[in-house]
This record gives sequence, C-alpha cells and structure tokens, in this order.
Amino acid sequence: MDILYVLDIGTQNTLDNIWKEQVAQSIINSQFNKTMKLLDIGTQLTLESIWKEQVALSIIIYYLKKYYLKKSFK
Repeated sequence: MDILYVLDIGTQNTLDNIWKEQVAQSIINSQFNKTMKLLDIGTQLTLESIWKEQVALSIIIYYLKKYYLKKSFK
C-alpha cells in the first residue's frame, strides 16, 4: 500500500511538473508572438517611411529637372 501511495505521489508530481512546463512554454510563446508582432510593425513603419522618402525624393528630382530644363532653354 505504501509503495503505491509513493508511486501515486511521484506521478502527481511528474504531471504537475509537466503542466508547469507547458504553462511556462505557452507564456514564452505568447511573449515571443507579441515581440514578433512589434518587430513586424516596426518593419512596416520603417518600410513605409523609406517609401515616403523615395516618393518625396522623386518629386524633388522631377521639379529640379523641370526647373533646370526651363532655365537651360531660356
């Protein structure tokens, strides 16, 4: 009877440890997903600002060319 009781406690402890490990792993995964989401938002914002810069530069270059072409024909 005592051996079965000890085995039962051992099983409970093992299952308890497995459960704690699974909970910890799900917390880690959740934090990782949040971090990846933040990194993804950061990447999107960076790409968006690069795109805006490129658009602004192309507009500036367009008007500079237009201005200098007009000036050179006068």
